[in-house]
Amino acid sequence: MRLTERLSARTLLLGGVMSVILVLFIGPEQDPDFWWHLRIGRWMVENGMLPSTDIFTFSASSHVWTDHEYLTEILMWLVYSKLGLTALVLAFGLLTWGGFWLIYRQVARQPFVFVGLGLAIGAVAGSPIWGPRAQMITFALTCLELYWLHGYLRGRSRALNFFPFVMVLWANLHGGWVIGFVWLGVALASELFMWAWDQDNPAHRMHVRRLAVITAASVFAVAVTPHLFSLYPYPFQTQGSVAQQKLIVEWFSSCWWAASPCAGRRFTSFC
Repeated sequence: MRLTERLSARTLLLGGVMSVILVLFIGPEQDPDFWWHLRIGRWMVENGMLPSTDIFTFSASSHVWTDHEYLTEILMWLVYSKLGLTALVLAFGLLTWGGFWLIYRQVARQPFVFVGLGLAIGAVAGSPIWGPRAQMITFALTCLELYWLHGYLRGRSRALNFFPFVMVLWANLHGGWVIGFVWLGVALASELFMWAWDQDNPAHRMHVRRLAVITAASVFAVAVTPHLFSLYPYPFQTQGSVAQQKLIVEWFSSCWWAASPCAGRRFTSFC
């Protein structure tokens, strides 16, 4: 293949976008909890156990604590202590970039201008929250799940059969594992509808059965953590916490509609 054919408009645009957005993902840490995660990760490595109470809050030292991201914190501390901050930031940046790569793979056949524009807008829109954070693990695993669902429903891949094993890892890394069930539920509901609409098509019936089995196995997979069954209600308790709703930046309403920017805010994309 000649060089001019390789350097097509599609290659230049998409290659440029995928290269440039990586810069957004490896910026300096801006999560106010970053150093706290490192400290608790260090504590767990040094003590060889998980904290059962809030050990760093004097006024609530007896408060029961379910550390849903304990494994991420341990890994963060190990990377930081052995390789330094730059390596940790780079690792999370590449993880986030990998999620975008999976998104690209799902839409690669679409008009490349729209694909490149969509990827760029998505990367810029999320710039206030990218960085070395446990949420990036949930983002990447969500992208992986959607990629597998897309391949399975189109009959190109059976990798989705391994999703319960991914859920075991997800449940030990971050409390965002509940998002995995949202997408399984959407896929299952859509296939149920298609089965009812076209009962003569055996593919929809097969998809419903397979998705139901994978979902059930994933439910049990969540319990394969040191927290066992206490992890199940945790995401819903967090969602129902008024205090955390005021502190978690990702849950803030966007202020892009405002006439003036959110001047003076730490995260200028949120009000």
